[in-house]
Amino acid sequence: MTDHFSRALLVGRGLSSVKTALAQPAFRALFREVGLPGAIRADNGAPFATTGIHGLSSLNVWWMQLGIVHQRITPASPQENGQHDRMHRELKRETARPYSATVTRVSCRPRDESSA
Repeated sequence: MTDHFSRALLVGRGLSSVKTALAQPAFRALFREVGLPGAIRADNGAPFATTGIHGLSSLNVWWMQLGIVHQRITPASPQENGQHDRMHRELKRETARPYSATVTRVSCRPRDESSA
């Protein structure tokens, strides 16, 4: 999750599923740390939307109960959430470098204890 004003990454946590049951605790922890946002912009994928009535998911309903506005982007319009794509690009650039570019190579040969 990023802050739209500062573009700061507030939290980045890999979850084993996109289910609300896993996402909600991450949001709770973030809200305790930085407070409730006025709005959250998200795409139309799980857990942010469903194909049910008005596309509401249990996560959306919880946000509404907290007074948070869910700003949905137009389907198939990722340019409406460009900051999110920018965050993914920067995160990938900073963390997904080739191994040899970030770690000094070390010999994997066992050390000969008799020469020490």
